Amino acid sequence: MLQKLTTLPISRLSTLTGVVASTLRYWGSIGLLPDKRTEPTAWRRYTKADVARVQAILRLRALGLTYRGIRWALAVGD
Repeated sequence: MLQKLTTLPISRLSTLTGVVASTLRYWGSIGLLPDKRTEPTAWRRYTKADVARVQAILRLRALGLTYRGIRWALAVGD
């Protein structure tokens, strides 16, 4: 089903990952997720790669990493 979609609104990303939209926005504000807005008032749109990134963040949180540690781990993986 996700293969047919090119981009997702934040509500769909939230549903797919089980992470509430306010947390996704916070993660964007601290650099864990890229800011997908093209201008300040634009809607955020996410890709399959962003779904995978959220899943990676969740796995790293489950391992006990701080947000700083997660940011480092994601940067190493990129």
